[in-house]
Amino acid sequence: MAGPRDENLLATAMARRSDEASQDRVPDRIRLQRYERELDDRLGELAA
Repeated sequence: MAGPRDENLLATAMARRSDEASQDRVPDRIRLQRYERELDDRLGELAA
């Protein structure tokens, strides 16, 4: 049977994994925003 200490360790491990997953997505978001800006710039040039 799991004790309180085991539950705390599990909760800590799960929180850490969640934080790591969030951090892994940040570069993708930044890259996507850069591509969106570049696309907006190119479409603006074509429209002009």
